[in-house]
Amino acid sequence: MDALTARYLSTNHPILTTMLGGYLPAALVMVQRSGRRRLLDLAEHHERAMPR
Repeated sequence: MDALTARYLSTNHPILTTMLGGYLPAALVMVQRSGRRRLLDLAEHHERAMPR
């Protein structure tokens, strides 16, 4: 998750951004449901970085 989020935040390629933007939220929800605290912090960071 760290690598995918870092890649999303570091790219300006529109296709890659769109693909990752669709995948990461679902992946973060799965991580939240698994109960992993460190990744929940990453999820919060990702939510702040994602455009609405």
